[in-house]
Amino acid sequence: MASLCLLSFIRFILGPLPLLDLYVHLDGATDWQHGLDPYRTYLMRSPGELGGGYVFPPYTLPLFLAIAHLPRPTAAGLWLAAECATLAWLIWDLALPRSPLRLAALLVLVVFFTPVLTNIALGQIGIFTLGGAWAAGRLAERVSSRAGLLLAAAGMFKLFPLSFGASLLQRHRWRTVAWALAAIVVALLITLPLVFGLWPEYVGGVLLGHVGGANPSPGNQSLASAVVRSLTSNRYQQPLLVAPALARVLSVVLPLALLGAVFATLRNRVDERLRDAIVLACMPLVVPNAWQHYYVLALPLLWIVISAGLIRRSPWLLAVSAVALIGLSWFPATIDESYFEVARVAPAWHGFYANSSVIAGVLLLLTGLYLARAGYSDVARASSAVA
Repeated sequence: MASLCLLSFIRFILGPLPLLDLYVHLDGATDWQHGLDPYRTYLMRSPGELGGGYVFPPYTLPLFLAIAHLPRPTAAGLWLAAECATLAWLIWDLALPRSPLRLAALLVLVVFFTPVLTNIALGQIGIFTLGGAWAAGRLAERVSSRAGLLLAAAGMFKLFPLSFGASLLQRHRWRTVAWALAAIVVALLITLPLVFGLWPEYVGGVLLGHVGGANPSPGNQSLASAVVRSLTSNRYQQPLLVAPALARVLSVVLPLALLGAVFATLRNRVDERLRDAIVLACMPLVVPNAWQHYYVLALPLLWIVISAGLIRRSPWLLAVSAVALIGLSWFPATIDESYFEVARVAPAWHGFYANSSVIAGVLLLLTGLYLARAGYSDVARASSAVA
């Protein structure tokens, strides 16, 4: 089965793939070279519109301009090759302690995990973000400089992954975080003469636009967006209650409360791999605007919960895994084509479908916190099971 999945994945990679987000950033860098504003498309786009223009910090423009000078097929091929290499390393590391069975099972999970496929199909950077942050966590004990550079690379494009540094600080990996911040500052200073005039527009229009109000589109699967959809009049979901003021309060309070619960739990002695997986899975929930493919960051925690369920032969852990897989992967795979059809057929129950990734993400995160409080170590337990 794993071999068939791998062949299907290779066929998927060979495409043709739309790679919309990759091309829109290459076009933005080319516009910048020609004296145009790379952020104009994003600032003029309709809310929730796919391919909404250049959204990365200004210091990334020279990088995408260099890629844009390559022929498009070459640029696409190199991008996909880098994503596949990152994904292969993630599978190799997450499968510890490695056995043919664990590698095969994880490969099947990855191939059927919609956020992974969406990131690849759109040319998104989520796989690089996950790989960089996870590698930083694994290297932080041994080579702080390299770990810091990997963390900087993970947060170079979308800044919120830099919050992963809080997990490293709880592990007293100060040097890793310092190296990451230093790398970001160096990139900023080197490119500042080229892009200085774009920073006010980026901060005021793009960055604050992302962290401002939560977009109620069903593609946005943050906790804040679920609150807005459920408590305001909108065209996407039948609200449970029309209370805009309450929605504004809860869309801020609930993510902060969840984040506080996560780091309060992680203050105790927790297996480092489980700790990092929990922090990564928390990110899509607490960011105000987190599209469904952001849940690629939940892949390590999903694998740990599945492993715990199999090793412990726990029906409830396996049930959580199944619900998480359905909510984070199967429903998102159908939501673009079936969203409003489901709303018409079952309007009273549509909220579960509309907020499937949020519900599954919270359930998965709470299960991870339970395992953390119980002192669970994925690698140690798997090692004893293999032995």
